[in-house]
Amino acid sequence: MKKSILIRGFTALAVCGLMLSVVASSKRLVERPFKASGIHTSVIGPTGTAGTYQIVGNATHLGQMVLTGPWRIIGGDFVTYLVFHVEGTYTAANGDTLVIDIPEWVEDYTSTPGVGTGLVEIKGGTGRFANASGWYEAVIILGETHLFAAEGTISY
Repeated sequence: MKKSILIRGFTALAVCGLMLSVVASSKRLVERPFKASGIHTSVIGPTGTAGTYQIVGNATHLGQMVLTGPWRIIGGDFVTYLVFHVEGTYTAANGDTLVIDIPEWVEDYTSTPGVGTGLVEIKGGTGRFANASGWYEAVIILGETHLFAAEGTISY
């Protein structure tokens, strides 16, 4: 009799745990506006065609943040413009992360100052951004200090 009650109790706990995880994973994503700004710095690797970058600034839903990741040149004429593939991870003030991908970041050097632009895909993260998605446009004004600005939407 005690064994049967124990097994039924364990089964009920397991079912409750499964239901809670299903409810948590089916949480409806809410689309929200996204904006970010900061100062961009970059380090060029030994080949000159790849490297890393860092942006320190603020973003909605993240607060103070740092965005870091690798970049590599994938095209361009190497005089008037370059095309990059850029990946990155935002780290929020509380430690949550947001992962991004920019398949084609274009830097145009024909104007003064030069301008870099790209359409950025949000591809998840950790914490409250575990299932995040969305898109935003980003711009970097190239100069003595590279200024970064972004605007779009995020769902989480």
